[in-house]
Amino acid sequence: MPPRLPTRRPRRVLLTPVALAILLVLTGCGSGTKPVSPTATTESAASPTLAPGEVSVSSLLDRIDLAWPGVTSMRATSWTGQYDDPVQAVAGTPPADQMVTVEQVVKPSSRSISTTIGGAAVDDQVAVDGIVYFRGQSVTSAIAPFLSATAWVRVDPTMVPADSPVGQQLAYLTAPLGPPYGAVSDDLRARGATLTGQVSAGGRTCDVYAFTDAAPGDTGIAYSLSLDNAGLPCSLTQSAGGYANVTIWTFNDPAIAVTPPSNAVTTSGTPVSQAP
Repeated sequence: MPPRLPTRRPRRVLLTPVALAILLVLTGCGSGTKPVSPTATTESAASPTLAPGEVSVSSLLDRIDLAWPGVTSMRATSWTGQYDDPVQAVAGTPPADQMVTVEQVVKPSSRSISTTIGGAAVDDQVAVDGIVYFRGQSVTSAIAPFLSATAWVRVDPTMVPADSPVGQQLAYLTAPLGPPYGAVSDDLRARGATLTGQVSAGGRTCDVYAFTDAAPGDTGIAYSLSLDNAGLPCSLTQSAGGYANVTIWTFNDPAIAVTPPSNAVTTSGTPVSQAP
């Protein structure tokens, strides 16, 4: 499978398939993740020259930045599947047997992350006004393994070291909603993107731009980013080897809601993943 899509996504506490766990391509780091230091050469490649009709990836990201202040709520649905065409991936639905992650954010301070595999819930995380709740694999693998996977657990952030995996996830869940990409390299920002058509995604008709991170003579990773008329992202795919990582966004939909559980227990002491 290709590396994960260039979107800012949470660092998971639970151990799940890498393809949907941490996004590291355009995202130099999401909340709680550290950029990987280069181990080979640090020499930068020459910035590509835009061909006639191309726009820079940087200009597309600038459009997102300009539109972002108008966002009050967001839903991002992500999955990985096998597709011959990136546009086909966006137009389709998640494969029935794959892991699907749905993140919802409502300003100013509510966020939820739900993960399913084959339609069955495996993990849920909710943060409302700085209070954080977990249920599922994150509880049984990293927080309170003596509890059932169906139990909601309220985690006190003051009891968790900030630099621990659980602490880093707490920081992400309680962070303000920012644009859905992380640190982007200068080289990738300078790459040319070509308008290839339109796609319907998230209930919007959006312009599709294609670009790649490939060096001359290399196949690289193919990206397909679609933006609506306001400049907000509709979809993003990253394709290589017949696989595509897909993210589809919805914004400012009244149906987007984050509700805290009413039956959560409170952990005491340090989560198991923090034990020395």
